[in-house]
Amino acid sequence: MRTSLVPTLVLLVSCVAARADDAADARAVIQRAVTAHGGIDRLSKLKTQVRTMKGELNFGGAVPATCEVSCELPDKCRCAYVLDKGNQKAQITLVINGDKSWQGGSGAIKEMTKQQQREVEEEILYVPWVTSLVALRDPAFELTALPPIKVADQPAEGVKVSRKGRPDVKLYFDKKTGLLVKAERKGTEAGTEISREYLFSEPKEFDGLKLPTKLAVIDNGIKKVAEWSNITYQFPGKLDDSTFGKP
Repeated sequence: MRTSLVPTLVLLVSCVAARADDAADARAVIQRAVTAHGGIDRLSKLKTQVRTMKGELNFGGAVPATCEVSCELPDKCRCAYVLDKGNQKAQITLVINGDKSWQGGSGAIKEMTKQQQREVEEEILYVPWVTSLVALRDPAFELTALPPIKVADQPAEGVKVSRKGRPDVKLYFDKKTGLLVKAERKGTEAGTEISREYLFSEPKEFDGLKLPTKLAVIDNGIKKVAEWSNITYQFPGKLDDSTFGKP
């Protein structure tokens, strides 16, 4: 019995066309977001940035903390935390410089394992690189439109960002303002699988860019890992090489 290939070909063509439309919709959302945040030229300044934050980290209980983050995206970052434990202060420093990485605290400094570097890299480098939006011009990123949701009771448009060898990151933008309000990713923390959400709010202008000054980090929909406020940004253009040296 002879069967026609026409229905199969029609279905194949329809699927390809649907994916193309889906990608076009996703890129339109990203383009609106780029404009809302200040435009591609201003967003390019995020490649080299220094952020300062005040808030709390959760170590079985809320611990007041400050953090200074210095980055040259996509492969260099230094996070310097100071934890206020009542009568004493503790310092934790994380540094990634390409294929080198260190973590230090309480006077002890050691190199990260490959697993540790991978986990820290996704958190302090890959997510900021994706949320900078500039990186998404790279064709190595695949963009897919997501169904709309509500974030803080407001409609939001979503885009899934995929890249070979990296976890998918879902970005959500306020439908009215176009500003980033949420990101999601799956990953591991100390070898345990997690689903992590980043909630961005209270945007303010920094050198022509609209950026969030408040950030909440939540694991598995229930555990608040961190809550930062009073976030400020500087764009030095270039950071000294020593910034990313062994702490």
